[in-house]
Amino acid sequence: VDDDSDIAKLMQYLKTANAGDTSQGALSAYVNKLKSPKGGKIIMGEFEKHFINEGVKKGIQQGNQQGMRRFAELTKKLLSLGRTEDLNRAAEDDSYRDKLFKEFAIQ
Repeated sequence: VDDDSDIAKLMQYLKTANAGDTSQGALSAYVNKLKSPKGGKIIMGEFEKHFINEGVKKGIQQGNQQGMRRFAELTKKLLSLGRTEDLNRAAEDDSYRDKLFKEFAIQ
């Protein structure tokens, strides 16, 4: 909606600004950088890196939480069965722990 407000003018400028337009000072310089092929790629590359890194961090966090939940469930089961030796071994032996996850169908 073009209601002649400052926001409407800004949106119109962002949509129609041409390279070399310096009518908005620092904003114009940034818009020109974004709209240039090289500058746009650099900016988008930075955004992409940021979002990929955030996704990786979130995935690691979720994986850690899931692993802790699974091991807590295994611990409860082994303790309830009095299998403390199995629990000690599972704490140090990845393949044995995986075997126990399968044995108890812990997903």
